[in-house]
Amino acid sequence: YGTQFNELCKEKEVQCVLCPSTEALARVHNACAGADAIALAAQDCSSSTYGAYTGQSAAVSLKQVGCSFVLIGHSEVRAQGTE
Repeated sequence: YGTQFNELCKEKEVQCVLCPSTEALARVHNACAGADAIALAAQDCSSSTYGAYTGQSAAVSLKQVGCSFVLIGHSEVRAQGTE
């Protein structure tokens, strides 16, 4: 679907940013490889530069799996009062 969605985005002259779950980031990145109208975003990231923190991913790690953007202040996290 990545190729078809990319063509639709180009036809409509829009850039699309997909924000899948952390577990799906690599799979979505691979499915959209070469899609210049589609970018990948994480739903959150750790405030720490490096290291493993339960439930969080460092920005460096997210970039390694193809993320160009990150949602900061995700509505679900704000609703829980943890951010």
